[in-house]
Amino acid sequence: MPWHPYKPVHLMIIRCKDAREDWWEGDNDMDGSRTVADRVYGEMRDKILSGELGAGARLVQRKLASELGTSIIPVSEALRRLQSEGLVICHPGLGAQVKTWTPDDVTGLHLLREYLEAATTRLFTEKASPAECLTLEELGRRYDECLAEEDPMGLIRADIDLHLYIAKHAKSPTLRQFAEHFCVITSAMKNALWRSKRIAPGPRREPGVHDALIAAIARRDPDAAEQAARAHVRDVLEVFLRHMGSEALTAESV
Repeated sequence: MPWHPYKPVHLMIIRCKDAREDWWEGDNDMDGSRTVADRVYGEMRDKILSGELGAGARLVQRKLASELGTSIIPVSEALRRLQSEGLVICHPGLGAQVKTWTPDDVTGLHLLREYLEAATTRLFTEKASPAECLTLEELGRRYDECLAEEDPMGLIRADIDLHLYIAKHAKSPTLRQFAEHFCVITSAMKNALWRSKRIAPGPRREPGVHDALIAAIARRDPDAAEQAARAHVRDVLEVFLRHMGSEALTAESV
């Protein structure tokens, strides 16, 4: 069964239901009671996160309303919600566009992510059950399997699933909420980098990139686990900045 790169999927090698993360769906209502505004928001969000609407792309409300089969009002509401998530920039009197990514944006995002990952990893190491630690090891193996299978979009998904699993089982709802938001922003940024042809999805492509982190957690060593989490985020940032240079990522750079 092939992975869809972003829609929530069950990890085939993992029997634990909690290994699946539904971060991609945002705040969409999945019980059948979604409004037109919810549907429009969800479809626009998917287009941004998948890269169909690229960084810097202009978002013309009338055109979007026509494409989505609705009026301007749900589109306007969707744009406000997407702006609150950091995916869209609205310019009063000038319209809206998908957020562009500068080196400063990427640096700031990863500095915040480093603190977040350090906190969730420490808590996970202190609180996770033996079964949860085993599931984390399986998530690490799944990442390496995607690498061996040359499945770049699955690689992004596996990486996000692993880090969100740590956040979820750190037993801190507040930190989990922030982690899910960071996954949304990070996915949009990674797609912008990938579609600009300046970096392959991942972004790191050697096996075992999570081994030090998982090993420290397995030893129940919070200090070592936190340091491994920080080092991992810094390595990813270094790769991004090396490939970006000094340019911002926009639709024109794709």
